[in-house]
Amino acid sequence: LVPPGATMIFEIELLSWETQEDLFGDGLAIKTVVKAGDGETKPMRGQEVILNLKCTDRKGQVLEEHEHLTHKVGDPLFGPLSRAVVTSLLAMYEGERATVAFGRYFAPTSTDRRYAKATLELELEQVFESRDVSATQDKSLIKKVLRKGKGKQFPRDTSKVKLHIEAASDGTAALYGFSGPKTLEFALGNGDVCDALEFAAIQMKAGERAILTCMPPLPQCLELDLGLVNIQAPQAQLTVELLSFESIADPAGLDSTAFLSHIRARKDVAGDLYKRHRHALAAEVYRRIVEFSAGRSDLQGEASMEVEKLRPVCQLNQAACMLKLNQFSRTRELCSEVLRVDEGNVKALYRRASASFGLDDYIAALRDLAKVLEQDASNADARRLVSQVKEAQRQYTRDARKTAARMIGEEVADEDDESPGEDGTAEGSFERPETFRVRVLAKLAALSALLACRALRAAVWAECQKEQPELMVGGEWLSASYLLTTTIR
Repeated sequence: LVPPGATMIFEIELLSWETQEDLFGDGLAIKTVVKAGDGETKPMRGQEVILNLKCTDRKGQVLEEHEHLTHKVGDPLFGPLSRAVVTSLLAMYEGERATVAFGRYFAPTSTDRRYAKATLELELEQVFESRDVSATQDKSLIKKVLRKGKGKQFPRDTSKVKLHIEAASDGTAALYGFSGPKTLEFALGNGDVCDALEFAAIQMKAGERAILTCMPPLPQCLELDLGLVNIQAPQAQLTVELLSFESIADPAGLDSTAFLSHIRARKDVAGDLYKRHRHALAAEVYRRIVEFSAGRSDLQGEASMEVEKLRPVCQLNQAACMLKLNQFSRTRELCSEVLRVDEGNVKALYRRASASFGLDDYIAALRDLAKVLEQDASNADARRLVSQVKEAQRQYTRDARKTAARMIGEEVADEDDESPGEDGTAEGSFERPETFRVRVLAKLAALSALLACRALRAAVWAECQKEQPELMVGGEWLSASYLLTTTIR
């Protein structure tokens, strides 16, 4: 017995716990975490993983089993178990082991009772990290990490790297002409290797192993040292490993003299890449120069003035590269940044106009071209682009009018088929745009009103049925219908 007024002290120790989750909220699939994962990554739908799976029925017989299976999360590979597998994987960390206990009434189909009181064992071995490393972020170059690298450092621009290329295939068979396996040593950002290797290596850690998927393979994977010249496949997959790289100083930490020397040299390299039609890599080198210079607010005097002059030049050159790559939106952004500082910059206006033309924004293009011609009326490139924009604008107007005419059930004659009429005007010619526009709008308004009246008539008639059902009987139905129709009209 405990004496009155005594104080009891309990010593407890939490040995373990189980985390349970009702997958579907109906009590028929309970997930229990057996071993917590040691990774920091959860898979997403569509991402590739490696897993172990085993499903046994209530008597212990194996219904389905897979070991070290490469699986894309969301694929219905496991039949009736797919929903439970997907829901479980989306909440698991790398390295986690879990079980799913199915209830007595769990049945994927009305006749399939094999999975009643069955147990599903899952282990998520690895989550493959996939990243778009292409210059334009258009998923033309995807890096899938097979083995993570060591440390936290990445190589920098101009770092010397040692990259091993293990294999090159189209996804199933080896690419014709591949001369590997081979180890290449090169300085990043100089264009010594193909774009696929350039853009992937700078985003890898030492020891990292990955698969690079290039779609389309040319010109990204055009690499003479690997024998990859005439690739006919729709895609190319390169298995690569970054063996090592040289650690170099951050350009942001260089003194003013060394920093200016560095960015001048990089600007020359970018210009040479542009001449060699390596537009993607040239744009990336220009971007890095702008990024380096933007972080040097400590520069003073002539060094600061030179950097301020060099930055818009590199932005405009990057815009020229993006224009070659048909990245019109990015081109406009870069030119607009320059024009915020120098609103009369002819190159920025012309290149932004070219990008607007590529985006079918004819009004914006003509507006910028007008500003160019205000400063240089003899600019042949600007005059040529004005003609192209106006012709595209006229063609767009013709196509739009034909589409509108089809919508209202009218025919519009082609301008090319016009012939003079008796009064000297073109027979079958287009009417004035203002008249045609008014007529189209009138037709559309009439059509909208007709549809609205029909909807209103149906609603009122339904209300009449509820309020006065006797209107539906005998001759009264006709009078009510007549009254309703006459009122709406």
